[in-house]
Amino acid sequence: MLNRDKVAKDIESLSEKIFFQQDHHENISRAMWHDMVNNPLFEKRIDLARASFSLARWQDKLTDICEVTKTIPEYTVLAVDGSQVYPDRHISGISCFLLNAGGCLLHYGEKSKATLFSDPRVCIPEDVSQDADGQGFSVDLVDLKREALELEIAFEKSVSVIQDDPKTPYLCLFDGSLIFWHLEAKPPEVRDLFLKTYMQLLNQFYAKKILCASYVSLPKSKELVHLIKIGICAKGSTDTFGCDIKYQKFPCEDIDILSDSNVLHEILPHGFRSTIFFSNAKIVEYYPEHLKPCFFYLNIGKEIVRIELPKWVLDQENALELISSICFDQAAKGFGYPVALAEAHEQAVIKSPDRDFFYHLLYKTGIAQKHHIVLSQKSLKKRQITV
Repeated sequence: MLNRDKVAKDIESLSEKIFFQQDHHENISRAMWHDMVNNPLFEKRIDLARASFSLARWQDKLTDICEVTKTIPEYTVLAVDGSQVYPDRHISGISCFLLNAGGCLLHYGEKSKATLFSDPRVCIPEDVSQDADGQGFSVDLVDLKREALELEIAFEKSVSVIQDDPKTPYLCLFDGSLIFWHLEAKPPEVRDLFLKTYMQLLNQFYAKKILCASYVSLPKSKELVHLIKIGICAKGSTDTFGCDIKYQKFPCEDIDILSDSNVLHEILPHGFRSTIFFSNAKIVEYYPEHLKPCFFYLNIGKEIVRIELPKWVLDQENALELISSICFDQAAKGFGYPVALAEAHEQAVIKSPDRDFFYHLLYKTGIAQKHHIVLSQKSLKKRQITV
């Protein structure tokens, strides 16, 4: 049982280090931002910079902002989320895991309607380990497989919806990033396998010209902060490698605690979106050109969110306006977070009773078929606590 008194005392004693005042840093970053965007040579400086962090590029001008349409009379939005039950290492004789893709389909118009669904899949380790070129079964591979399932189900549902109603504006919305950062740290064979899978699935959206985007709430991204750091740098031709040797104190470290949303807090008005930015993250180098992620920031009132979309979407007439308007409208209807995403999460999440049902059913089926199943003493103890 958690010692709450000890936790309270620790928080009290560490409060000065836990809670920091960022107003001063935000003021510095905003002042530097205004200097940068009005400097005609800044873009050239970015091109010449040699930075140890990724530097985004942008469309048109950094100062460009666009007001979004607040309400749309009719549209359809699909959101898909996923969860999983990992194999329990405390049970011997059972080797499988459970994936669940949950979704919410909302149609707004004269006859509004909502459809909720859950699509569970029981998988065996071979579903991931054989494809992963001998990497063996792991929790990471289950997570990667779940992400692929989310994309797969989203595309299948999208095709069905558009076939039934091809005229209504439509968007498929994901939670999280289209930049698969987590693959950067994976072994090359795992990275290549799942990145290929993800790209094939995203390419199906492109082939059918089905609009899709991802919604990132409370984004921690720092692409704009990185641009400001280049602006702060005292050197004309910035080279961040070896800065720790050249300087006792980094000239730009004052804004390291900030995120892009902090920078835009008083720059981007409510109901407006930023210009389009193009990510230069290392993993993006492996994306086909038309699938490379781009993004913009959107002030929904409650917060500044990040919307990511494949590059090909920019070439579709009115697509950008539609995506930003649907995201804004969904956030407004959900009092700060898209209704479709919130409901999709509820359909996807596997709660404790569902997890218990899954393992109970496995155990019951195994016994009925006379398979030898053994629970560890730790597992037995957790299932029946005695004092």
